Amino acid sequence: SNLIHYNELTLIGAFSYPGYIHEQALSAIKNGKITTKKYINEIVPLEGIENGFKIAESGKALKVLVDPWL
Repeated sequence: SNLIHYNELTLIGAFSYPGYIHEQALSAIKNGKITTKKYINEIVPLEGIENGFKIAESGKALKVLVDPWL
Protein backbone atom coordinates (compact mmCIF):
# COMPACT_ATOMS: atom_id res chain seq x y z
CA SER A 1 0.00 0.00 0.00
CA ASN A 2 2.94 2.37 0.56
CA LEU A 3 3.96 1.91 -3.06
CA ILE A 4 0.48 2.93 -4.19
CA HIS A 5 0.24 5.83 -1.75
CA TYR A 6 3.67 7.42 -2.14
CA ASN A 7 3.84 6.96 -5.90
CA GLU A 8 0.27 8.19 -6.26
CA LEU A 9 -0.66 5.18 -8.36
CA THR A 10 -4.20 4.68 -9.59
CA LEU A 11 -5.75 1.22 -9.51
CA ILE A 12 -8.54 0.47 -11.93
CA GLY A 13 -10.79 -2.50 -11.29
CA ALA A 14 -12.59 -4.63 -13.80
CA PHE A 15 -15.91 -6.40 -13.76
CA SER A 16 -15.65 -10.08 -12.97
CA TYR A 17 -18.10 -12.92 -13.33
CA PRO A 18 -18.76 -15.42 -10.52
CA GLY A 19 -16.27 -18.28 -10.23
CA TYR A 20 -18.58 -20.90 -11.71
CA ILE A 21 -18.69 -18.96 -15.00
CA HIS A 22 -14.91 -19.22 -15.27
CA GLU A 23 -15.13 -22.95 -14.58
CA GLN A 24 -17.71 -23.36 -17.35
CA ALA A 25 -15.58 -21.36 -19.78
CA LEU A 26 -12.44 -23.35 -18.97
CA SER A 27 -14.36 -26.58 -19.36
CA ALA A 28 -15.66 -25.48 -22.78
CA ILE A 29 -12.11 -24.60 -23.88
CA LYS A 30 -10.73 -27.88 -22.54
CA ASN A 31 -13.44 -29.90 -24.30
CA GLY A 32 -12.85 -28.12 -27.61
CA LYS A 33 -16.24 -26.40 -27.69
CA ILE A 34 -14.47 -23.03 -27.77
CA THR A 35 -11.21 -22.39 -29.57
CA THR A 36 -8.91 -19.65 -28.35
CA LYS A 37 -6.36 -19.70 -31.17
CA LYS A 38 -8.12 -17.02 -33.21
CA TYR A 39 -8.21 -14.65 -30.22
CA ILE A 40 -4.65 -15.01 -28.91
CA ASN A 41 -2.25 -13.33 -31.31
CA GLU A 42 0.92 -13.37 -29.22
CA ILE A 43 2.32 -15.43 -26.36
CA VAL A 44 5.19 -13.91 -24.42
CA PRO A 45 7.22 -15.18 -21.46
CA LEU A 46 7.01 -13.34 -18.15
CA GLU A 47 10.42 -11.81 -18.85
CA GLY A 48 8.98 -10.41 -22.10
CA ILE A 49 5.92 -8.79 -20.54
CA GLU A 50 7.15 -5.30 -21.47
CA ASN A 51 7.23 -6.37 -25.12
CA GLY A 52 3.77 -7.89 -24.65
CA PHE A 53 2.42 -4.54 -23.48
CA LYS A 54 4.00 -2.81 -26.48
CA ILE A 55 2.34 -5.28 -28.83
CA ALA A 56 -1.03 -4.83 -27.11
CA GLU A 57 -0.76 -1.04 -27.13
CA SER A 58 0.13 -1.02 -30.83
CA GLY A 59 -3.25 -2.52 -31.69
CA LYS A 60 -1.58 -5.32 -33.67
CA ALA A 61 -2.96 -8.01 -31.40
CA LEU A 62 -6.41 -8.74 -30.01
CA LYS A 63 -5.00 -10.66 -27.03
CA VAL A 64 -1.45 -11.05 -25.74
CA LEU A 65 -0.99 -13.99 -23.39
CA VAL A 66 1.76 -13.95 -20.76
CA ASP A 67 2.99 -17.47 -20.04
CA PRO A 68 5.27 -17.50 -16.97
CA TRP A 69 6.39 -21.06 -17.76
CA LEU A 70 7.90 -20.25 -21.16
